[in-house]
Parts: sequence; structure tokens; C-alpha cells
Amino acid sequence: MEELQTQTRSLDNVPPEYVACITCFCLVTFKQKDGTKGMLTHKCIENSTGNLKQSKLTSFTEHRCLPSSVRNELKTELVKFVAQDLQPFSVVSGNRFASFYQSLVNVGAKYGQVDISNELHDRTTLAHRVPSLVEKSKSKVHAKISSCEHVAMT
Repeated sequence: MEELQTQTRSLDNVPPEYVACITCFCLVTFKQKDGTKGMLTHKCIENSTGNLKQSKLTSFTEHRCLPSSVRNELKTELVKFVAQDLQPFSVVSGNRFASFYQSLVNVGAKYGQVDISNELHDRTTLAHRVPSLVEKSKSKVHAKISSCEHVAMT
């Protein structure tokens, strides 16, 4: 590990006309006109088994689908949530639940696996947040209504 840190520190001082392979730490000349040609032809790549594959830019932005086994596992966990906590099935059909679900996926993608026991809050802690959310919602509604010339309520 110490050797790797020493090698990594030595890469900080690489002149701009060279690039260093992060696999074998080999210095390769870099010419702007050649682009990545030098890196693609250096010994580390030549000696590899051909398993190296560059990711396409779209792979980071395209919408991915979960494998069916993972989807089934999530469905099972949702059924357990509804059944064991005596929740109505409609709790999972609203837009807010979908937004919450998506935020969990986003947090997992950004931070990886997290011990959720440190993140769960008591119901009274959550209840303390309700008045501030109500005030924010009222302010938004008030701003929208006040910008209208005519309002009809039924």
C-alpha cells in the first residue's frame, strides 16, 4: 500500500507532455494531435487479455432497468412494509412515494451502502418538520394565487 501511495505521489509531478498509466505507472508521451493513441499502444494495454473496454458516455446518463431478481426482491420488501406495518396498499401508489423511492435510489447511487439505522428518525422528530413544510407550501400557494387576476374556488 505504501509503495502504491509513493508511486501515486510521484505521478503528481508528471510533465504535461507525458501521461502516466494508472495501472502500470508507465510514462507515455502525449501529443495533442495523437490523442489517446500513446496510451492505447503502451505495454500495459498490449499485454492485457483484451478485457479492457472503455465505457460509453451514454452509459452514465441512460436510464437503467433493474434485473428481475432485484425487482422481485424490492416488491417483496414493499409487501412486507405494507403488511407488517398495517399500511394501506395505496401508500405506495402516490407521486410522493415515487419521489421518496427515487431519492433513496439516488442516495444509494451517490453514497453507496449506508447503515440506515443512523438515518431513521423517530415519528416525533418527523412531526416537528411538518409545520415548516406547511408554511412553505402555504407561501407557494399564496404566491401563485396573488399573481392571478381571477380565482374561482368550488
